[in-house]
Amino acid sequence: MAIAFSPKNYAIFFTALSPIFIIVYLIMDSAFYANIRSIVFIVGLLLAQMVGIGMRYIIPGNKKPWIVEGRSPTPEERASHDVCDVFEDPFGSAYLAPSTHAIFHSYTILYFFSGHFANPDKPGVLPISVLSIIAVLDLIFRKTSNCDNWSGLVWGIVIGGIIGLL
Repeated sequence: MAIAFSPKNYAIFFTALSPIFIIVYLIMDSAFYANIRSIVFIVGLLLAQMVGIGMRYIIPGNKKPWIVEGRSPTPEERASHDVCDVFEDPFGSAYLAPSTHAIFHSYTILYFFSGHFANPDKPGVLPISVLSIIAVLDLIFRKTSNCDNWSGLVWGIVIGGIIGLL
């Protein structure tokens, strides 16, 4: 079914798919300028996501309650939007934390922040601002749509942030 025309639906679409759009932009930018910056970014992002996947099994009480209890999710627990997971999670959708989107956004913002502060000309204010707005919108959407809970968002921000600063 097609997305109904409304600013809210377009905002949901673009924020939910923002990790894909940002990665594609970075790859195209590196291809046009013949550098390896996006490869360095993606290797770090993959490391952050792998750490996040590993943490799913370590964080105590991290399984979704309806899976632990062997029941169907209640309407309050069920994700209220189809765009919560664009692709099926091959590593276990039974876990609440960490949020892959929170890992992505915090890694991306802190990765760009570290480059911004290392450069004496400070060229990255506008891109970092835009990325921050996109991240906030995406994380608000994910929380209000029951895609992620607070624990998942906080764990994702911490994991992505730490690896983004490395």
